[in-house]
Amino acid sequence: MKIIILILTLIFLSGCGVTPEPLEPNEPVYRALLVGVSMGNLQSPSYNVDRMKEILDKCKFGEEEVEFLFIDELKNEDATKEATLNGIVSAFAESDENDISYFYWMGHGGIKDGVPVLIPSDYNFTLETSITVHELESALSATLGTKVVFLETCHSGNFIGKSINDFNNMIIDIFSGSKDLLISEQYQVLTACKGSQLCWSSECGEPYGYFNMAFYKGCQELIADEDEDGIINLLEMRDYIKLWILLHCMHKQQVQMYPDNSTFPIVEY
Repeated sequence: MKIIILILTLIFLSGCGVTPEPLEPNEPVYRALLVGVSMGNLQSPSYNVDRMKEILDKCKFGEEEVEFLFIDELKNEDATKEATLNGIVSAFAESDENDISYFYWMGHGGIKDGVPVLIPSDYNFTLETSITVHELESALSATLGTKVVFLETCHSGNFIGKSINDFNNMIIDIFSGSKDLLISEQYQVLTACKGSQLCWSSECGEPYGYFNMAFYKGCQELIADEDEDGIINLLEMRDYIKLWILLHCMHKQQVQMYPDNSTFPIVEY
């Protein structure tokens, strides 16, 4: 009997007045996959990937100065449809809800059979060999956490429902209904142009995309950091790229963002 009383006493004491400590949130893990597909007269994508990697390599986020765990690349002939989609899934497979995953695409893109698409290196002029908006969103949303997406391609605004003509708006209405766009709470997105616009680059000397070069210039000494808090957020980068392209590019190309006016931090040194 004494043994039973002793056991019950120990059980009572062990659970009395003890409040478990709340778990500290994990520091976010940053990962990136950068894709550049040079083909034909478009040779700047691989150079743009190099510049984007240089930017992200320098990033240190928050008080803990968290760096990217890794920055993977796919360039030119390696950036097939299968390699790109599988690369997204494998690169971000271990992400949890607190993590942040960056995806950058530079190459041809547009509308194929009424569907917004990216053009991989093994494209043969069919919808099946393109990367559709549905396939891109499906691969990205297969992982947890926030996805920061930069799309530098013609008509890229269609991926977030940003267009200025009735035809493209009709397309976006269809895809919005099926939740195929990159417009849920898990996305922070910059696109190089509206859905009805072309994306331009300079192919002279060391080639560059105008969106990419503006992004790169904005990160030098954090020039795009308008409020001077040491962080470039999505809105600040959108505004800087719009101004830079207005001053340096004769072509009509208006960078778009989702969500509108987002202050999500994307670059910090």
